[in-house]
Amino acid sequence: MKDKIDSFKDYLQNFNKTKKISLSIILILLLIYLGGVIYFKNHVLPNTFLNGRNISNKKITQINNENFKKIKVIGKDNKTVEIDPEEIDFKVKDTSKIEIKQNPFIWPIDMLKTKEYSSEIETEYDKDSLKKMLLESELFKDIEEPENAKLEKQDSSYIIVEEKEGTALDIDELISSIELGIVSNQDNIKLKEEYKKPEILKDDENLIYNKDILDNALKTEIVFDFKDREEILTGDSLIDLYKLDSEGKYILDKQKTRDYVKNMAIKYDTFGAKRKFNATSIGEIEVEGGIYGWQMNVDKTRDLLIDEIEQLKDKKDKKLVIEPIYIHEALYREENDIGNTYIEIDLTRQHMWYYRDGELKVSTDVVTGDTTKGYPTPTGVDKLWSKERNKTLRGLNFGGSSSYAVKVNYWMPINWKDIGIHDTSYRNAYGGSIYRGNGSHGCINTPESKVKEIFDDAPINIPVIVYKS
Repeated sequence: MKDKIDSFKDYLQNFNKTKKISLSIILILLLIYLGGVIYFKNHVLPNTFLNGRNISNKKITQINNENFKKIKVIGKDNKTVEIDPEEIDFKVKDTSKIEIKQNPFIWPIDMLKTKEYSSEIETEYDKDSLKKMLLESELFKDIEEPENAKLEKQDSSYIIVEEKEGTALDIDELISSIELGIVSNQDNIKLKEEYKKPEILKDDENLIYNKDILDNALKTEIVFDFKDREEILTGDSLIDLYKLDSEGKYILDKQKTRDYVKNMAIKYDTFGAKRKFNATSIGEIEVEGGIYGWQMNVDKTRDLLIDEIEQLKDKKDKKLVIEPIYIHEALYREENDIGNTYIEIDLTRQHMWYYRDGELKVSTDVVTGDTTKGYPTPTGVDKLWSKERNKTLRGLNFGGSSSYAVKVNYWMPINWKDIGIHDTSYRNAYGGSIYRGNGSHGCINTPESKVKEIFDDAPINIPVIVYKS
């Protein structure tokens, strides 16, 4: 019995001891809890951030009262600069009056949660001083500007040269990052996005498109056919006709292409141009231009060229022969477009010759415009552009006081000023000096039998060369 009583006494002693310890622990925890409640009524809970800045344990009324610390800016090639906010008089003002929402009675639970707040703030600092500090730092020494990816000709094709990042910083982006770093209380900033970026990268769609355009242009060969001559447009000369459009893609420049065709027209057109001519029994002379010859239609030829080049993109054979579009055409496209079928009239010798394929078919004296009355026959390289039978020629007589109407059997106009070759039934003498005092109003008066031969045999549009020897 005694043993049982002793055992119960020991139990009571141990129980009281344990009870005291537990009560002490509870009391301590309660004191800690109550201390936390009192503390977190005025202080921010742990793991609380404002605009990325850790404001844990700060007084709620002083969350924006910060002594900002120095920040180290780290760039490429280990270039650095340290910014002291005090040196630029850095200040922050909360314009939204942020309210920290926390319950101090459940602080043991809430302190384990991360809470992030954002507010509208205004920063005030000496931007000019900061900018000067940065520009004088090693971050802005020995810099390399970024380079866009570009096309470069290599042998017979174009390659894409990759872009280069460079080491040039965007000063405005850099200042914004430093401002944010100071506000968020960072120790350092490692620069990356603050560097200027190339605008065109190697995988740029337009760059790839333009490479195909230029590669096609290098393979393209446009041949303009001028019979005994040809003009070839290919390679760099063709590429020079392209320009970048508003979307950054290569297209044929209409003005450049027109200029190319215009220069070609200047080189090959003969309409209205002086010519060297081998005059009968005289030899080489120079004759003024007239209505005979080739004149390119520059705009239509330009449009044709652009269309043909566009169609060649999808074809394997990149060579194309083009005949220009003309406003006026001659009989022959060779450099000597007079050829060997023509009518020749010498106003000095008052004589006309008609050659067909180099063979003299007609030779006759004529009477031309009366030089004493101010009606000389115009010189130049003209053409026989029409034939008419039984034509009545009308106009004013010399002096203009009366008009005339003369019927002719054969009429062949040679220019656009009503000058032509025709028979004259009222004449029985030709050649010599008749034209001085008894000449025509400018036409070439010809014996009927001779003019008939020419009328029956000469092709339309053959050149008519009128000159003074």
